[in-house]
This record gives sequence, structure tokens and C-alpha cells, in this order.
Amino acid sequence: MACAASAAHAAMRAAQPAKRPHVLARLSQGGLQRYAWAGIALKERADWRALRSLLNAVLNNGLSGIPFSGALPNYALLENEPELFVRWLQLCALLPLCSLPKPAQGAQLWRVAQRELAAARQALNLRYQLLPYLYTTAAQAAQRGMPMIRPLWLSAPRELALRAVEDAFLLGDALLIAPVLEKGVTERTVLLPAGRWYDFFTAQAYEGAQRVRLAAPIARMPILVRSGHILPMWQVQQHVGQRQPEELLLRVYAGDAETRLYEDDGEHLAEPSADFCEHYFTCRLAPKGDIALSWRRVGQRRSAYARYRFEVYGLVDEPHSVHVDDSAAPVWYYEKGMVEFTATQPFERARIEMRQRSDQEATILRSPRRGKP
Repeated sequence: MACAASAAHAAMRAAQPAKRPHVLARLSQGGLQRYAWAGIALKERADWRALRSLLNAVLNNGLSGIPFSGALPNYALLENEPELFVRWLQLCALLPLCSLPKPAQGAQLWRVAQRELAAARQALNLRYQLLPYLYTTAAQAAQRGMPMIRPLWLSAPRELALRAVEDAFLLGDALLIAPVLEKGVTERTVLLPAGRWYDFFTAQAYEGAQRVRLAAPIARMPILVRSGHILPMWQVQQHVGQRQPEELLLRVYAGDAETRLYEDDGEHLAEPSADFCEHYFTCRLAPKGDIALSWRRVGQRRSAYARYRFEVYGLVDEPHSVHVDDSAAPVWYYEKGMVEFTATQPFERARIEMRQRSDQEATILRSPRRGKP
């Protein structure tokens, strides 16, 4: 199979020398990752056990040097399992290769209840919203060899308890995904790596190095964001290229970390020195709750976005002021623990300054939520 993938790769390069070839091949042996995305063949009728097996296979592929993999679109879900249909899409939407199941005879995908259909649509919309983050994570995998889908222990190898976790994973540096892999589950218990984590949907903070219980209604699976990281997001699109977003949403989660955002045209094999743009965002959280951000850009490629909208989560209270490079931000908003402001170019420092409170009040406000026993 690697020889066939190599031949297909060479043929596509010969036909269109300036463009990146895209080859999808059935997973077979090491070395395939040099030429193709690896498709995992599932049994024809996929069930809950196959869903768990798919996650294990993608994790194993990443650790084996095959960072881009997912299910081949050769499977069908059981006709009487609308819940499985939703949970399957929720997982596949955040894998490197997102494939939808083929319709079984008499079991068209759209013939499910409106609740399940809305949940499936939401899962696919989330993938399109996260494409800037997914693309940056794919670039990291191609350039540095770090898999897109990672076991929890990979970022904290000394936390031995994480080695037993097989039902949750890291997507890149910032996201922890806890898919629902069993029927009827509406709540998940997850062992978090050390540090502070924020619920993607509610912005609720959790302290790491403990087990927490997270809501997992049919509409979503638990997703957590590591503190200090910045999550780039698009508006929902129906397909890539439907429209070029003029504004990039940057969701900042208070903490201490640096985040990288990678841009290129997504198609051509131009000289790396001229055909990319990298943004580096740094977030710092002061003991009294003040947040400092910095943003620098490298590369000769012009950024695709005219505006960058920052949403900063994890604030202890309404801030006193927001400054960008020692000047007051022209417009900023605060609502329910989140500050929003907009910038059009990199800045050395943006400061969100909190109102001064007594030590007792600050301790109460900053205390993150502990997991349920």
C-alpha cells in the first residue's frame, strides 16, 4: 500500500507541480505518512465498540509517526441508533480525517429525530469554526512530528495516573476532548492533567490533577481548554472557501502560555520563507487578576484577516480598564466574566486591569470549581 501511495503522490506532483498532493490510502504500514493520509478500515456495520476502537487506532497511529488518520468512509451505522449517529459525528468532527458514515439501506442519515439532527449539525459546525486551530495543529504535526491527536500523558509523562486514560485525548496543545463512547451517557468523569482548565461551552474553570464530572448532553461532548491558551476560530461555513473571513475570533483563556497560529494559502508548495505567516500570542495572568497579552507576527505572507476580535475568559470581575500599547482600547465590552476588544495589528502589550479588592474577596472570586466527588 505504501508503494501505491508513493506512486499516486508522485503522479499528482507531476500533474500539478506547484500544488500539494492529497492522497488517502488504507492504513497498512510505516512510511505511509510520507505520501498519504491514513484511512482506518472499520467493519461494515459500526457500533459503540467500533467507536472506541477508532479512537484507540487514531491515538496509536499518532504515536507511531502517522499523525493524519481517521475512519475510511466505508461503514454504516445501525439503523436504530440515532444516539450513536450523533456521538460518532461528535468524535469524527475533531479527528484529523473527518468522514461521515455512508447511508445504510433504508437508514438515511437525515431520518433521525430533530434533536439528534441538530446535535449532529452542531458538531460539524464546530469543526468549521475550529479550522484555524486544526490547521495550525496540522502544521505542527508536519513540521515537528507531534501528533494532532495525543493521549493525555504525552504532555505530562510524569503524571502516571494519566497513562490509564483511554477515553479522552488532547487535540493539539490547547484542547482536551472527552467523547461519549457508551450508550445512554449524559455525564462524563474525566481525569484532568495538572493546571487550570476551562469548559469550552460555559467557561467554567476547573483545577487540574483531579477527576471532574462534566455534563455531556446529546447536544455536545465535554471539551476543555488549557489555561493561558488562545483559540482561533472562524464563523460557521458550509465548506472551506465559501467565503474568506475578514475577522478572526481569538478566545483567550486566562493563564500563562504562548499560542502559535499558522497561516498559508493551503494549496501551494511555494518557498517556505515567503509563503507563510505565523502569529505568536502570549498570555500572562498576574496574582491580582490582571491579564497581559502580547502579539507578534513573523513571515512575509500578508495575513488573511482585517480584524482580530479578542474574547478574554476567566476574569474575576468587571475590569477597571483595557489598554493596548499604553493607549486605552477604543471600544471594549464586559459581560459575564468575559472582556471583548478588537485589534487590527500586532501589539507589544494589551493590559486588562482589574479593580482592586480585598484579599478575602479576591480569594473567593479566583477560586476555581472543584470536581464533584
